[in-house]
Amino acid sequence: MPSHRPPILRRGWFAGLVFGAVVASVALLNHGQIRALQWVTNFFAAPSVYLARGLAASEALSYVIFFVYWSCLGAVFGWLMKGSQQFGKTIGALLVLALAGVHAVTQRQMEQEISNSIEALFRGIFP
Repeated sequence: MPSHRPPILRRGWFAGLVFGAVVASVALLNHGQIRALQWVTNFFAAPSVYLARGLAASEALSYVIFFVYWSCLGAVFGWLMKGSQQFGKTIGALLVLALAGVHAVTQRQMEQEISNSIEALFRGIFP
């Protein structure tokens, strides 16, 4: 009898969407009160937020970009993790490491840009 389980790609897409929703919910509920949670949510949101800023996107489009980003990542990981293929799991692990690096570099770049903007503002006020 055929299985009615959804394809692995769809499950990965859904898992990425749920992960994005969890990150967005934690960010919205935290309101920057708990610094560690703020850092974690900033880490996970950095690439999509940076992309949205580069596109001069509206806030609504920024949310769309964020959820599309995580849905696509989930789908890729779902595809890589299908079955018991050791090669796919190895590539998935390497992808996690690469994405962690991308997220860290992007977050650092955004923090530096904010710092530079604040410094320029204060130099303009107090020459």
